[in-house]
Order: sequence, then structure tokens, then C-alpha cells
Amino acid sequence: MKAYIIGEAGSCHEGNLELAKKLIDMVKDASADAVKFQYYHSGAAVAERREAPQFAEMYERYRMPADWLPYLHHHATILGLDFLCTTYMEDDIEVVAPYVPAFKIASLEAMNTAFIEKHLQYGKPIYISTGVLTHDELLRLVALRSQHRQIRLLHCVSAYPCPPEQVHLSVIRRYGLDGFSDHTGHPCMGALAYMEGARIFEAHIRHERTSEKNPDYPHALGRLHWLEYTRNIRTAELALGTNTKETQPDEAVYRQYMS
Repeated sequence: MKAYIIGEAGSCHEGNLELAKKLIDMVKDASADAVKFQYYHSGAAVAERREAPQFAEMYERYRMPADWLPYLHHHATILGLDFLCTTYMEDDIEVVAPYVPAFKIASLEAMNTAFIEKHLQYGKPIYISTGVLTHDELLRLVALRSQHRQIRLLHCVSAYPCPPEQVHLSVIRRYGLDGFSDHTGHPCMGALAYMEGARIFEAHIRHERTSEKNPDYPHALGRLHWLEYTRNIRTAELALGTNTKETQPDEAVYRQYMS
């Protein structure tokens, strides 16, 4: 099955619309399938929801205005990319709904049943990240997926960046998860996740103009690593092949030397 690869712009647009468009161009250059942004109407509202007032100023500084949505959607569409956008509050779902073919729900909302149900009303695919969840909580999501075929579950570790020893890609196969939301910043990790059964991928990207002080900078892939990341997944698609052992075309000539 072909991988579906999402380039996550996150806050790496630095509050600049032209830089946001350049991130979309980066996704296209890597032959990925979708670009994703994040929308919330107020940094203070997100901070209040998180009970984290210390982050209110930062949230507001990197907030994407609602009036960017039609421009970014158009730019992605003319490049042949899907445009996706995560929200964190119920009131914001209807704002992004007209622009997205599928929704993305972040890990910290993964156990919010009312929030998920609000998305379900639109009848579109829903990708849900599973960072910070326990075994029992993940099983609840797996059960919910069995009731709603539009739900797809992405393995995730909510560490920024996530060290390799904590990523535990074998979780994907054990729980039958659909994909991988990657915070490792490692260009090989997506390909490894593909071999564990992931078919939907999300990785953060950053532009050369993204500041090193940006909160997404440490776990985001720069241009060259992003290109490598997507190439590695496409190579994994080819390499997995079928599970039937047969003589391959490029080795057939050597059969004449068998004893």
C-alpha cells in the first residue's frame, strides 16, 4: 500500500504568510501528499484549555490567522497537495472544515470524546495521534476506530524531539495502528515505521528562514533531511514487496550456475 506523507508546518511559518507558502512548496518538492497547519482563534484560549498560562504569549505569537486559510488551501491545491489543519477547540472545527479533506486531532485531545464526535459529524477521515496515552487508553481508541471506519490512529511519542530509544515503533504492529506522527527529526524513522506497518506519516518541516528559537525547530526536518525522509519511505514501499519467495528478474541469470 502506498504511503500517505504529510508535511507538518506547525509554527515554522513564523507568523509570515509568504513563509507559510514556502513550506507548502517544500512539501511539494519532496513529492509528499499533504501539508498541514494548525489553527486556533486565540493563544490565550489554548493556554486556558491546557491550563498553561505561561504559554499564552508563545501560542499567540505563532498563531495562524483564519484569513490565511483560503490562501494556503489554494496554494496547496494548485500544487496537487491536500491541505490539512489541526484544531484544538470545538469552535474552531467549523472554521477549518470547508478547507480540509480530512481532520487531524492532536494527542492531547485524543481522549476527548466530545471533541472527536464533533469531527465525526462531518463524515471526513480523522487522523488521531496517540502520544502520552497508556495501554488502556490506546485500546479505547482502537475500539472507537472499530465503530467509525473514518478514524485512523497514528503512533506518536509527544517528546520534542523524541529520542530513538523512546519511539518504540513496534507499538504500530502490536496495536494495528495506521500510521506514525514523527517527532524524532530522524530521516530514517519514517521508513522504519513503514516496515512496522505504518502507511500514514506526519513529520514536522522547517524552512531556512525558520528561527532556531521557534518551538518546533528542534524536531522539524530541514529541506535536505525532509527530502531524504520522503525518499526513504518511498524506498521502503519498493523494498517491502510481496511475501512470496520467487526468483527475481535481476537474479534469474544466476540460476544457470546452480549445482
